[in-house]
Amino acid sequence: MKTNKTFFGLVLSVLIFLSMNIIAQDIVDVPTEINGEPLGAINKFIQGDTTATGERNNPDRIYRLKRGATYFINGPLTSVGYHLRLVGEEDPDPANPTAPAVIAPGIRPDGSSAGLLMTIKGDATIKNIYFKGTSPTQVAVGRALSVLKDSVRIEIDNCHFDWVKWITIQVKATDTKIFITNCYFRNIQHPAGPYNGRGLNLHNNNADSVVMVNNTFYNINSFAFQGRSSIIKYFQFEHNTLVNTIKWPLQWSWPTNAIISNNIFYNAHSYGEAPSDLPGQDYDGQLFGIINVDTVTTDMGVNEAERVVTVNNNCWYYSQEVQDYITAFDSVSIEPWMNERTSYMFNEAADYPGFVEENTLNEDPGFNDAMTSAALMTDWMSLKRSTGTTGYQWGPKGENDDIFGMIWPLPEDLSYATSSTLYSAADGGFPVGDLNWFPDKKAEWEDWLTDVESDNVINTVPKEYSLNQNYPNPFNPTTVISFNLPEKSMVTLTVFNILGEEVATVFSGVKNAGAHKVNFNATNLPSGVYIYKLSAGNYTASKKMMLLK
Repeated sequence: MKTNKTFFGLVLSVLIFLSMNIIAQDIVDVPTEINGEPLGAINKFIQGDTTATGERNNPDRIYRLKRGATYFINGPLTSVGYHLRLVGEEDPDPANPTAPAVIAPGIRPDGSSAGLLMTIKGDATIKNIYFKGTSPTQVAVGRALSVLKDSVRIEIDNCHFDWVKWITIQVKATDTKIFITNCYFRNIQHPAGPYNGRGLNLHNNNADSVVMVNNTFYNINSFAFQGRSSIIKYFQFEHNTLVNTIKWPLQWSWPTNAIISNNIFYNAHSYGEAPSDLPGQDYDGQLFGIINVDTVTTDMGVNEAERVVTVNNNCWYYSQEVQDYITAFDSVSIEPWMNERTSYMFNEAADYPGFVEENTLNEDPGFNDAMTSAALMTDWMSLKRSTGTTGYQWGPKGENDDIFGMIWPLPEDLSYATSSTLYSAADGGFPVGDLNWFPDKKAEWEDWLTDVESDNVINTVPKEYSLNQNYPNPFNPTTVISFNLPEKSMVTLTVFNILGEEVATVFSGVKNAGAHKVNFNATNLPSGVYIYKLSAGNYTASKKMMLLK
């Protein structure tokens, strides 16, 4: 039986289509040229779609870009005060793929090109677009998208970002809701320094929510996500694949309500740390670590015991190239999964009752084809460590051996062998990392998220009893609790408050062997930390969850 989608399910690509299909009758095709001139045609067409008095002709209009076409901007494509809906055509034949619509900086008459692709001052829904971060003369832009208006909702789905040299998506606004799903951040690199070449950046601005699910970050200098000192009410980093990042994958140390689960961190934070490097001097002299959490400050409005942070089913690994690079520099230490401070916070239940870290794997995924990028990255890092300067972007180039050319489909393959334990290590028995590398499994996963009352969605019988972390967590007011049974069992699933008082019986009865999910509705309960307990046969287990209303 179908049930209402949970918050987590809403971040799927169907969320993007929901806002579009309501107004699907008003779709206009954007021309690549106006009066025979390609430069700036997209700017003129979309920004100029107004009445004589300056209002939008239709603020709900969908602007569609043609697959295989390139749209050259003459300055940032800017939206102000309306919901921009910008969509590239779907691929009509995935078996014979056609390159997506491309937005790229064009060459102006004076030989210059724009340093920013888009400025967003309103809600935005962007889908199926390849943002090329370089002009035909191979001059890279500093930023792809810049969000400059408070309290907006930004949905970016199935987009590619390539060769941006500073920040791919920069948010210089507060109280935003950011959803980035099924996107590919590729060759995001600065030629001179490891601290630029970032994915999503909150510029010291607080946010309502940040959700990043099923994305790949491949060959980037710096952070997949940078929150700096931002306060984020809800943060979710789920089913992402990070391959070859020079600096910290997540540069945000003060999560108060966060899920970091089912990700691959391969060669993440490969630069390592020397005594002279930051943030070693800023964080108790400890190495930063791939997962780094610090104590909150008083202005964040939350105490340590109220924080809820779930880190589970993640894989981290350093290839031999990175290990050899670290060994070659005596003063450089390889990054741990967590430093001592962070490990303490996840192991001290009395002080941090809402912190959970489980099922962390240190294993080589065995990607089917990651090309030679690790060697290119370590060569760049070695030069930077040795001489203090580099001056080039290290990722593999595209067609015609330049960074503007595109090879489609993209040549790398970040799927991995099905014999790997990672193939079934994520929640629900799905592969760890970006599920777009496993299309069949992604389709099963989407069904698994929405069919919360269906049993045995995974075809293999579990080898042992287990109770999984609920999704979403924190939740309001519904969440999904899943568990595995190796044999037919009498099952009782109950919920207790923090005082140990039973507040709900979610299920009581017999279940067959297999993977099971049940929906828990906490409409009648107040906000707070709760404990759910599974009893099945001789097996018992319990976990914490947070209800936030």
